Amino acid sequence: MNTRDKRQEPFLTVRLEGPRVGPGRIPLEDLIWLGHNMVRAVERVLRVLEGHADSRRKGRRPALTKQSLALDMVGLTPGSAAAVIHFERSEAQQHIEGTDPGGEVYEKWLAGMSVDFATRAVLPPGYDLGVLMATRDLGALLGKGIDSMVFSLNHRARPVRATLDGPTIQRMRQRVTSPVPEQRAIEGRLLMADFKEASQRIRIHPSVGEPVTCRFSEQLKEEVLENILRFVRVSGTAQADPVTGRLTDLVVHDVVPLDEPREIEAAAAVHEPVSDFWSPLELTEIVAAQAVRPLRALEDILGGWPEDELNDGFEEALTRWREPAAEGPRP
Repeated sequence: MNTRDKRQEPFLTVRLEGPRVGPGRIPLEDLIWLGHNMVRAVERVLRVLEGHADSRRKGRRPALTKQSLALDMVGLTPGSAAAVIHFERSEAQQHIEGTDPGGEVYEKWLAGMSVDFATRAVLPPGYDLGVLMATRDLGALLGKGIDSMVFSLNHRARPVRATLDGPTIQRMRQRVTSPVPEQRAIEGRLLMADFKEASQRIRIHPSVGEPVTCRFSEQLKEEVLENILRFVRVSGTAQADPVTGRLTDLVVHDVVPLDEPREIEAAAAVHEPVSDFWSPLELTEIVAAQAVRPLRALEDILGGWPEDELNDGFEEALTRWREPAAEGPRP
């Protein structure tokens, strides 16, 4: 089940405008370039969200991860002097909101496109230098007769839109050629805080990837205390494991509370827990929830050696061992 009405727009549309394309037409080489660099960009966004310090470091992607990001082109429809490409996901990927990592990856990618990368020190969540480079490469089409690319992500009732045009790509190029010290932002729930003077730390649990341990200064103590158990965005200077490349530490410079993500609220509304730890169900309620049925015959719970497994003679040996004891004199 998906909360998005299947009669609405497909998962993702890309509208291309410019003299090189026409209503329902696009050069094949441009279509291949578009698809290749979109895949590069979103896979790198996922690596950043999973806690990797450098998304350019290649590694084997789990099958589930590849499936969550995979798209099929399902249509090329005309707009007014534009080509509109439709991308959709298979039925297996139509998750309920809040359990769909692929949807969040695409959303972070598009949300970050509107940032002024030339002046902003901290990159938006899901972005690092590798994501910027892949998105910049996608913009190479803008110098070949395409004026703009408008993305519309329709995984929720309110679409997420972003535009790639000449000025946007230029700001990305400036940031790539003049990098600042690695600054990162992470969004997640603040679930642990250690206020020891020698080592003040917090742990952020993002919705995608593993928890990240962060260090903070005394000046941020009040902000940390106020936001325990809340969804926050922390930003600061990143530290990485030199062997694995995973983000292992973040020296936090800022803590910003966020509203509860809409996808988590939706998931909570759909998935009602069978039991609550603090309010346990009655025995009859547990029986009903687990669909326990009355025993009709004693033989139903009696078992023997499984028919599909090798019979090693254990039961026969056990019978022989018992016979002398049964025939022997009683004390």
